[in-house]
Amino acid sequence: MLSIHLQYKKTKGIIFFKTLEIKRFIRRVTNKPIFNVIGDSHTLCFQHEAFIIYHIGPATAYKLNFKKSTTKSKNKVLKILNKIYRNKPLNIIFVFGELDVRIHINKIANERKISIDQIIQETVAEYFKFLVFVKRKYSLANIYVFNVLPQGEENNIYNYPFYADREKRSLIAKKMNKKLKQFSDMNNYKFVYIYDKLIDKNKERIRRFVFDDVHFNRKIMPFVLESLSSK
Repeated sequence: MLSIHLQYKKTKGIIFFKTLEIKRFIRRVTNKPIFNVIGDSHTLCFQHEAFIIYHIGPATAYKLNFKKSTTKSKNKVLKILNKIYRNKPLNIIFVFGELDVRIHINKIANERKISIDQIIQETVAEYFKFLVFVKRKYSLANIYVFNVLPQGEENNIYNYPFYADREKRSLIAKKMNKKLKQFSDMNNYKFVYIYDKLIDKNKERIRRFVFDDVHFNRKIMPFVLESLSSK
């Protein structure tokens, strides 16, 4: 019985992704926009024909411009861009920052004995150094910056030092989104903000949009498309 269930899920998944390919092909031939989504695991909710996902792993926004990092994130992103860029207009949505909010910003602020606000400023500044570099190298790219999503319920299961509680992480996320918006406006990039649509009046994540204790599911895509259509 279990094997039948697993086979059903596998078949259902194959049909779903084949259908996406067909719908994506139709979008292309009818000149509807396609968006290339590059980033951390939060890219995986972009399961929709309007998007092509490039998940590069657990990369931070802060280290994205570093030539050397443990995740080799800069090299991975540039490799993708070199593959898909053809000297034609190209829509790219960058999805980074949640790992910084959930793990790194509070940790660094405590270790260096400086304010959260200063670390957020430094993090976003480093992120945008890379985005400016991308725009110069791939001049016809249309750059979109995705907001940091509401924080999930995951506790400090990996025992990271200075792992903030959810209330503090939510505050960091809101402050980081404000900075992302400011830097996007300064550089004429488009900021995709859907944060407020994913939480209820108690600031809790709306359950129908939740995939697990950290991530959201593809039901949030109508909000993304709505935000993109207004740009």
